[in-house]
Amino acid sequence: MNRISNRIFKIFFTIGGFLGFLGFIPKTNGEPNYLFFLFFSFFSFILYEKVNKRISHEKLLKNKAIASRIMQAYYMITIFVILFLLDRNLTKDIPLLAGVILYTLSFYLHPLLILWLNQKNNRSFI
Repeated sequence: MNRISNRIFKIFFTIGGFLGFLGFIPKTNGEPNYLFFLFFSFFSFILYEKVNKRISHEKLLKNKAIASRIMQAYYMITIFVILFLLDRNLTKDIPLLAGVILYTLSFYLHPLLILWLNQKNNRSFI
């Protein structure tokens, strides 16, 4: 049963990731459709699977906690950038696009940070 649910999970997230390409299709009134680019974050499940396949031990849990703290700072900077862009009375597309890009990147940065910290710690013992 676990195998079947894992395959359904992979299919769902793969289809969700490909929905990001709908962002290249403009809306009916001709405006850009940037919000669909958020669906590209579904492809990050590949990295999360890689992290979750590793044996959960104390160092991995410590690396997850460190990566989460770093990501909290990243989210605060992201919020500041979006609010700063909104305050500058720019067109609505610029803060929207910046927010979508920074938010989607966060889904990739968290597992990459965990993997990088884990790899960095494993090298120091060799």
